[in-house]
Amino acid sequence: MPKRIIEMDILRGLAILGVITGHVAAETLYVKTTFLGILFNQVIRFAVPVYIFLSGMGLSLSKKPYSGYINFVGQRLRKIIPLYCLWTAIYLFPLPFGGPIFSLKTYFKAVFTGNASFQLYFVPLIIQLYLLFPLLHRYFQTKIGLVLSFFITLALQASQVYFPKSLWLLGDQRFFLNWLFFFVLGLWCAPRLATWQRQFQSRQPVIFIAFLLCLAGMLLEAKTNLSAGKGLVYSLSNMRPSVMLYSLAFGALVFTCKSWPKVFISFFRFLSGISYDLFLVHVFVLVEFNALFIHTGISKATLTYGIFAFLVVLVFSIGIVFVQRYLLNSLLQLLSLKL
Repeated sequence: MPKRIIEMDILRGLAILGVITGHVAAETLYVKTTFLGILFNQVIRFAVPVYIFLSGMGLSLSKKPYSGYINFVGQRLRKIIPLYCLWTAIYLFPLPFGGPIFSLKTYFKAVFTGNASFQLYFVPLIIQLYLLFPLLHRYFQTKIGLVLSFFITLALQASQVYFPKSLWLLGDQRFFLNWLFFFVLGLWCAPRLATWQRQFQSRQPVIFIAFLLCLAGMLLEAKTNLSAGKGLVYSLSNMRPSVMLYSLAFGALVFTCKSWPKVFISFFRFLSGISYDLFLVHVFVLVEFNALFIHTGISKATLTYGIFAFLVVLVFSIGIVFVQRYLLNSLLQLLSLKL
């Protein structure tokens, strides 16, 4: 990538903070449905769409030459598969955090499906998009392709709301068509980014109002579904058109800013650089933290739990990432010396 785009680092950093916040908020909602729990859980719904959007944009902006499809796929998968396989094994291993009995059959099934831990579904999803990237880049990086992907994703997400039992595989959040629009949007925006950013900046008040309206509508929809007894997963976790619109408004809002404080840029650039590692690690820390927190006698449906859990998970996850990178780098250096 010829020039580092600050907003991509900001969005990626916000996305990983959003993922952690959402999982902490979900823990409070399992105990008691509170307004703060719903608020934090829904405010961060932009996180996964933003990750997928950035993946499409990053691939499209990359100027790195690849000698053929196999080489391209190999280069991309090499960056995500090893750590994914490692953490799949860690989540499955029967340690105190409660993993099932480990077996090779269970392990390979978990690698394929991403079900070793609830957040790992994202990796098989992004692998599908990597495999399809050359095709999508060739045929969907047009207005027609963008509109087509929008209606495909919109139709599937609307169907999850109104006909959830009829979708079977199509309703699986690991299926790429449910997220196709966000990836294609990244492809489409990449060569037009500077132009669109100028337009966003000139319309900042309008975009901010649109963001607030989308947030309010999404919260109202979630509250209405909960009041109708439709359950936490249906009301708060499923993708739906309102989340799609909110994610678009959020991303546009970030691109309206003309300048960012240097400290802000440094912090989010740091988070951006380790976001994938944090994504893999943080649930492990959260589960372990919950196992200890239960002995305090404090309810998880409190702001005290939310703040403390978020900080502990973030700090300890960063620490694990640093240790992990140090050990892996040391191992690679040792192997290179032997070879």
